[in-house]
Amino acid sequence: MRLTAPARWFAGLAVLFGAIVAPHVTLAAILSPMPVDVSVDVGRTVSVTLTLDSQAESINVVSSRVNYSKDILDVESVSRAGSFLTLWPDPPVVDAAAGTVSFSGGIPNGTVTASGRVLTIVFRSKVRGTAHITFDPQHTDVYKNDGAGTKATVTTRASTVTVRNQDSLTPQLSSPTHPDESHWYQGRTLTVNWQRYDGAFYSYTLSREATAAPDDTAEQTDGSATYPNLSDGVWYFTLKEKFGDDPWGTIATYRAMIDGTAPEPIEASVIRDEASRTWLLSFTAIDATSGLAESVVVERRPLSPWFPFVLREDRTVTSTPYRLHDQHRLSELRIMVTDAAGNTRTLQLPNSGLTRQRWYVSAFYLVLVVIVVLVVFRLRRRRSQFVS
Repeated sequence: MRLTAPARWFAGLAVLFGAIVAPHVTLAAILSPMPVDVSVDVGRTVSVTLTLDSQAESINVVSSRVNYSKDILDVESVSRAGSFLTLWPDPPVVDAAAGTVSFSGGIPNGTVTASGRVLTIVFRSKVRGTAHITFDPQHTDVYKNDGAGTKATVTTRASTVTVRNQDSLTPQLSSPTHPDESHWYQGRTLTVNWQRYDGAFYSYTLSREATAAPDDTAEQTDGSATYPNLSDGVWYFTLKEKFGDDPWGTIATYRAMIDGTAPEPIEASVIRDEASRTWLLSFTAIDATSGLAESVVVERRPLSPWFPFVLREDRTVTSTPYRLHDQHRLSELRIMVTDAAGNTRTLQLPNSGLTRQRWYVSAFYLVLVVIVVLVVFRLRRRRSQFVS
């Protein structure tokens, strides 16, 4: 229906008035497990990613307790790889007896995200049934980046994992290059094998999506597929089989996790903690794909400040901040971080203090030797004068 000019004027006025008097609506941040609905065979693994939609609000902390059906699922691993959260005051903790995964992470200066990855949890199915993955509302908080620690309104969603008995006709997949679906590997060439039967047709594909399915076009194969030069991340190989004019069978899935890239460059500095009056090594290390598995600080410190030429080495698996063993700050410091795939990154911190100490001690010993030589020379001279 076409509006007349007066009608359009009143409609515009109504919209303007409504915008003025309508209450301010704050959208709720949304925490979701993805995928929302997935099926898996008994004994296989399934990857569930926790995501946040901040609804155009800048947030800086996400804290939650995730509940899962412990009678049907076990947690195989929890990965912070690719998370938009960079600080973890409470890293993920799995309580298998209670069926929970608890965590608290943050990001300095906040961020706005529409589908930010928080965590990825890999579950292994145990028995047939329907499992649920939910956020505990009593232990789930999202904080705004407003300088006041204001809690945002949070809406949570759930995920359903249907565990079915494995079909004996479903092809069995394996990989000589990435033999464990729950482990990260550096190798970028993926090979997947299965038993090929005469008279059978096969269709398969490789995708980033866990729910991807091959098309209905049969492909020539010898029971193996190889994909070189894959990029970092999680890949899903899916395959289905049929005989003659029979319909396609159940889709078989194999997951491969690849990380061939070293962690990002380490940033570090030695700082003074005035409360404890101690020197600390503060460092930041991030791995965007598989996540950091270990951080090691190596201190090569003198046996004594008065003998800084012989060093002993202390290796400590630690987190930041790290309290220096050598509070004289004469140590050579090296930080080594390793990600879940075994890639490493090292940072050697220069130490001018050790060099100065060596010069000071060398000068002291040199002066001492000169003094001793002069004293001995004078004593021998006096002795020679006395004898003569």
